[in-house]
Amino acid sequence: MKLQILVLGLVLASPMLAQAAEKDPIVGRYDWHNGNLVVLRADGTATSGDNQGGRWVKNPYGGSGYVLMWEGGWVESVKLTERGSKLEGNGVDSGGTAYPVWGDRQR
Repeated sequence: MKLQILVLGLVLASPMLAQAAEKDPIVGRYDWHNGNLVVLRADGTATSGDNQGGRWVKNPYGGSGYVLMWEGGWVESVKLTERGSKLEGNGVDSGGTAYPVWGDRQR
């Protein structure tokens, strides 16, 4: 929970992150592991097919990858594959249960 609050604080406190995201390769539409369409926008916002909102940022700890933060407390850490066609990683739900995450980019 503390990690979720810290990451969310970083997102809200740094307008530069959204500006830097304009050309980020993660921006796009993905067929998500749970059957939803996930849309990651250049302004750092995200939506899931079930109208769930969220935000995304580059890894705030300086590593590669991204952090997706969804309404309801889900946090997912993902990396874009070399070809940019897939996101893969791990998530943690609001109860602290870990799960695998993946999404295929729509063409």
